[in-house]
Amino acid sequence: MIMLNIMEHFPLRQWGHDDPRTVHAELEAKALAYADMLQYVGDPRTGKVPTGQLLSKDLGNERAKLINDRCNPAVLPSVVRDELARMGSDTTYLAAVDREGNLVSLIQSNDGNFGGGLVADNTGFALQNRARGMSLTPGLPNSMAGHKRPLHTIIPAFMQKDGVSIGYGS
Repeated sequence: MIMLNIMEHFPLRQWGHDDPRTVHAELEAKALAYADMLQYVGDPRTGKVPTGQLLSKDLGNERAKLINDRCNPAVLPSVVRDELARMGSDTTYLAAVDREGNLVSLIQSNDGNFGGGLVADNTGFALQNRARGMSLTPGLPNSMAGHKRPLHTIIPAFMQKDGVSIGYGS
């Protein structure tokens, strides 16, 4: 929603889907939205998340003013390209429900070629390292301090519809 509030200030329909101006506006809006998300979104039980402010049209307007025809100078294309060439990622998700309705959810996600770089004895698979996106800085909403539940990109869940269980991961 943050990103959409930013992008509505640009004539994307007029420019067209694959126009470089459209792609540029989308990428810059995403960078701004993610910066806000990583700064403020976390477990609401442990700190105030300014949801109204984050989703406001006023914030979208202010953030849109930061986008011009030049790329964000905080991220150098060569650094990004080199990092992406070095890294890879792979996620496997499995959900199973038996006839009694017992549910099992498994997510194995390696963010980088060798995940955490650790292999548990006698297993043959690398441990995941998705927590590298979390913060160890106390006081931030996405900090791993105390009993907080940091923001994570992989969220396993189960749903039921009409008494039928469904596994889901994102």
